[in-house]
Amino acid sequence: LEQAGNIEKAIEGYSLSKKYIETSLKDTPEADHNALDLLASIVFKLGTSYERMGNLSSASHNYTKTIQLLKVVRKENTLYTAEVYEKLANLRGRQQKYDKASLLLEECLKIRIEELGMGHELVAKALYSLGVLFCKRNQFDAGLKAFTDCLSIQQLTLGSESLETADTLHAIGQCLGNNGDFKNACNMWGRAYEVYTK
Repeated sequence: LEQAGNIEKAIEGYSLSKKYIETSLKDTPEADHNALDLLASIVFKLGTSYERMGNLSSASHNYTKTIQLLKVVRKENTLYTAEVYEKLANLRGRQQKYDKASLLLEECLKIRIEELGMGHELVAKALYSLGVLFCKRNQFDAGLKAFTDCLSIQQLTLGSESLETADTLHAIGQCLGNNGDFKNACNMWGRAYEVYTK
């Protein structure tokens, strides 16, 4: 209850700051990029606060607004924007809007590959989430590719003994099983089980 009260206070504070900046921007003939940048940050924090409160609709609205603001200040291809895309995609997934979630994650993935290169942990994280969404839509071949690409990165960055790698092996097994390839599915599940039981 105390935590919920603190989040409500945070929302109140962020909302006041947002209103103040929006009012000051109305009085400025030219777009003030510093103010817009700050506004984007506050709107993003509002989104995360609403998400923690379980208000997915308000969280989604604020994440979408953050992306719009970042585009205005020409920061649409930054890692920060990729994080907002990822958060919004996760929300859409929780709302079972898998098509929208996939498109958002693809944007996140594209930025992360451009900024970090293909071999980064954050790229693997986005690939894993994308694989989950493909499987939710029964697109097991696409899911298999996303998970396999994710696994390649995880084995290099986290090693073959990490729990994240085991989760991906298990997910690959699920895709193979759904495609009727039970022999290879069992092999993947066995490899995952070995990590889980160490």
